[in-house]
Amino acid sequence: MPKVEEAPTVSLLAAGRAIGLGRTATYALKSRGEFPLSIIKSGGKFRVPTAALRRLLELDDASE
Repeated sequence: MPKVEEAPTVSLLAAGRAIGLGRTATYALKSRGEFPLSIIKSGGKFRVPTAALRRLLELDDASE
């Protein structure tokens, strides 16, 4: 599995885990349209853009 910084998207569950959510909470927020990141449906799977996740987690250092 590629590292977050190497993949253009991550699974919805991986994004949920990264922000402290479990499976049930992640899918509940998705189904209500309240997940805090944009979600892409690709090949029947839900993906989240890595760049957006990194911004939310403040992993991108603006000084670099």
